[in-house]
Amino acid sequence: MIQFKEKSKQNANFSVGLLTYPVLMTADILYCDADYVPVGIDQKQHVELARNIAERFNSRYGETFKLPNPLISSTGTKIKDLKDPTKKMSKSEENPQGVISMFDSPEVIIKKIMKATTDSDNTIKYDPENKPGISNLLNIASVITGLTIEELEKQFENKGYGDFKKYVASVTATHISVIQERYNQLIENEELDNILDKGIQKSRELAKEKYDLMKTKMGVTRKDIKKF
Repeated sequence: MIQFKEKSKQNANFSVGLLTYPVLMTADILYCDADYVPVGIDQKQHVELARNIAERFNSRYGETFKLPNPLISSTGTKIKDLKDPTKKMSKSEENPQGVISMFDSPEVIIKKIMKATTDSDNTIKYDPENKPGISNLLNIASVITGLTIEELEKQFENKGYGDFKKYVASVTATHISVIQERYNQLIENEELDNILDKGIQKSRELAKEKYDLMKTKMGVTRKDIKKF
């Protein structure tokens, strides 16, 4: 797994959780017979591992699991760090200025985007290899506004990075403010708890059904054990 290789190189004293986490994700996917799993491009490998495990179990014990497929958006598949656009945006990064938090105020979001790393070309063109910073901002704007990269390039064809950054900062801050408003509504009432309680009950029923089926197929039920 790519993430395991990267993180184990960074820290030789990694925990077993880093190694077993993909299998935990597999369990989350397979117990409910997921047809599709919405993931970012960097998580596609985890879905592929889930398919491999499901195929191996099905081959050995009979048809038990559906084979899930990754559902990946065609735009904004990998938002990069604002300060270092060569790596993905992650909350675990040491420099918080490169990361937009869902709890950042509009003022903080605007300030971070206005200070985002770009280049000296001042041409708003999507080119991840040569212009990773501006390409990242185009991705963010495209995801939030629903406009294509081509539409954004045309809209800012004769404008500089300053104008474009102001635009990206404004639409991003506004969009996240709407999400925060809904978050605050949910956190202050029982609606979210009711949704979670229903989900927990349904998940437990699905998990038990699949768990019992697995035990039966593997021959490890109490009835099977008593035969010995």
